[in-house]
Amino acid sequence: MPATVALLVVASNEGAYLAEFLHHHLAMGFAPIVVVTNNCTDSTVAVTEAVMRADPRIRRYDGDWIWQQHPPKDFQMVAYRAALETIRAELGPGDYLALLDVDEFWAPLDGTETVQAHLAALDHPDVVVASWFVPDADQTLFAPPLKPTLSGRLMRQVKSIWRADLELDRFNPHFAWAKGESRTVFLAGVPLDPGTSRLADSPSAPGDAVIVHHMFRSRVEYLAFLRRGNPTEDGAFKTNRHGYDVLPRSLNRCEIDIAPGLVARQDGLAGFLTKTGSAEATRAGKRQTLARAVEGGKAYLALPRADREAFKAPFRNLPVRRTIWRAGKGLKTFRD
Repeated sequence: MPATVALLVVASNEGAYLAEFLHHHLAMGFAPIVVVTNNCTDSTVAVTEAVMRADPRIRRYDGDWIWQQHPPKDFQMVAYRAALETIRAELGPGDYLALLDVDEFWAPLDGTETVQAHLAALDHPDVVVASWFVPDADQTLFAPPLKPTLSGRLMRQVKSIWRADLELDRFNPHFAWAKGESRTVFLAGVPLDPGTSRLADSPSAPGDAVIVHHMFRSRVEYLAFLRRGNPTEDGAFKTNRHGYDVLPRSLNRCEIDIAPGLVARQDGLAGFLTKTGSAEATRAGKRQTLARAVEGGKAYLALPRADREAFKAPFRNLPVRRTIWRAGKGLKTFRD
């Protein structure tokens, strides 16, 4: 019997993208998928609940209480542990667990088309580690996550899939450290930098699977993303980015080819939205994303110049006034 590969995802103001994420990963064989909604002011909860009603493999965990009882820096790990407890009884020997964000898409590059087939091809290791692959920025609003060929950069950051019955010393959103001996496969062939959850160096090749991490998307979507603030601290804008389409020059560039069958699956998204009744909530999420970009850009421009210095890095290479204009133009389209 194929292994169960459960997926935990934390989602705040992801109404524009959540259905697409769920559609992709359900098709890849991840289930159950537990969505921890938190601090949402858009249609994220509506999307989750619509898909839940149509597909019992999707679960929702309300994480708002965590914000009230824990400091922001602890939120993510508390949320993951709480979500894991809701499905722990469903996971048996030989089953696996993964943690992803909504802008991350697990993508095999070895010809397999499900996570179960990929794990079987690796002879079911204890831990599988895939590198982040950050595609080059794309100015198409709400572009599909996969294309036949993607150009981008290989990161030192990783995401892992590990056996649910593995005795762990600790885990974080990127890696799981086992107690004692374990068989860990680093798909890119680069081990961790000791004491961290990052690779020792930027990989020269992606290996048999990557995490396609849409760190930038279009400028409009990036501006909306910045306006969501940091998950680990209070602030008007996110500060954990170095600018639009800005990454260290030391990272290795490459192209990855996505199997035609995986790309073609994206054509089924419209049917998935209809079947699950999540189409209108997803469309509302896109409107709300565009409106957040407009509001966020205006808020940034209204700051005194001295106050903008705190956000100099994340706003690098982002023409704010033009991006506001483009967001407003897109908003009119989604209102028609």
